[in-house]
Amino acid sequence: MKKIFAALTFGLLILSSYASSKATELSLEKSSPTEVLESIEKLQSRADKLPVSEKKQFLADAAALNKRISALTSFENLQANERVEIVNAYEALRVRADGTADSERRICERVKRLGSNMTTTICLTKAERDRSREVAADGMATMQRNGVGTTKPSQ
Repeated sequence: MKKIFAALTFGLLILSSYASSKATELSLEKSSPTEVLESIEKLQSRADKLPVSEKKQFLADAAALNKRISALTSFENLQANERVEIVNAYEALRVRADGTADSERRICERVKRLGSNMTTTICLTKAERDRSREVAADGMATMQRNGVGTTKPSQ
């Protein structure tokens, strides 16, 4: 049982260490609501490139985010999960306005670090998340091939 726990812990450790090496801190701490609103306006100006069917939804999403941020004087008083929601909404708009592949969209989430009850914010693209999962799966496969986590009779 201890070997299985060690194997699972090792896999999680690989995942956690890869994610932390690729983590990007939220930039809201360095920006004011006014600066973010200006960025949203720039994104809205690029909405003309979108197909008509997508343009209406894009402008509605931009207006909703604009309204949410306009009510703020600072991002400091927001809870961490509220900052994550704002960053994710902005990233969704940015990807649509730029015509970038959705796999290049940065998605932030609050996660508990291994061995801690504290949560931190991790922001990774879909490609980085997929790579992190591959690294963890490869680590687990290597441990299983090498006998870690199995119950072999001692010689």
